[in-house]
Amino acid sequence: MLHMTRLAPLASRFLPLASRLSLLVLLAAGCGLFKQRPVWHYDTPGQAMDICIHNSVAYIADGDSGLLALSLDGRTTPTRLWRLDLGKAIAVAATDSVVYVGRDHGGFTVVDLSTRYCMSFSDPGTDGGVVAFVVESLRLYVGGKEGLSVYDISDRWHMNLIQSIDLPNNCADICRPDWRVFCAMPGYGVLRIYYYYPGDSVNVGINRLGEDAFGVSATAGGICLIGQGQYGIAEWGTPNMSEEYFVRNIDTRGHAYKAVWDDIAYVYVCDSLGLDVLHFDWEPGTVKETHYYTLDGNTRRAALAYGYVYTASGDAGVWIVKQE
Repeated sequence: MLHMTRLAPLASRFLPLASRLSLLVLLAAGCGLFKQRPVWHYDTPGQAMDICIHNSVAYIADGDSGLLALSLDGRTTPTRLWRLDLGKAIAVAATDSVVYVGRDHGGFTVVDLSTRYCMSFSDPGTDGGVVAFVVESLRLYVGGKEGLSVYDISDRWHMNLIQSIDLPNNCADICRPDWRVFCAMPGYGVLRIYYYYPGDSVNVGINRLGEDAFGVSATAGGICLIGQGQYGIAEWGTPNMSEEYFVRNIDTRGHAYKAVWDDIAYVYVCDSLGLDVLHFDWEPGTVKETHYYTLDGNTRRAALAYGYVYTASGDAGVWIVKQE
């Protein structure tokens, strides 16, 4: 194995500066210190605000361009399937039969995938716009800018609003890892809402996590990662209804929006400068290493599928990065 510490003094003695730098780069590559990670790109017609992947199709909430569907049969070379003009689309979620599209104003749209028939829904919590969805077999949780709405979706064309829950601030994101819905709010933090089904009983938590939140991800085991904007990512432990504890802050290069993780130990942070890849060591509570992808656009959301990370990066469209 080559050792840079032994060869560098020889290079500095006999080679000019430019040659020295070139040699050091080659030696680093030979030692495995620099790992080349290819990046692919798809330019969408609008502003990619959110992305989800289902059955080898990427559904993109593409801002003013509406809903865009891309085939991912070629994992790094998406091809356009169709587009629907639904107004300004900012959130998306998909099932086998329908796609839910959140609009910047005026609720959300349900799209039938077999016919592309569309039906719009709105309620007091979603009138101001919809930023996120969580879809379950019989319940749809809708993160509206003005509240959290819960729908019975046993009949997707005659959905019934079950609950509309006021929030203390504008919502930016939601997730539901177990019986709880985590609501991220800029200038407030994360509020936990305990929503039990069957029964549809609600218990709004008293304690909030953090003070600023632009995105939230959580596991059933209680690990919660919060995108805190300029303050990076915050990790919290929330094992049950009455217990929460702060673990650590993790610095990011830009404005941190949301963190998503794979099934191993890698966390992918969407931020204003691109994508930060963190290799977590969960037990000691440290980050083993960090890789950075500087990407054009403003990466707010990402989806993991087929060994790749697909980003929603605003005006820059979609970036595709190989997972670690």
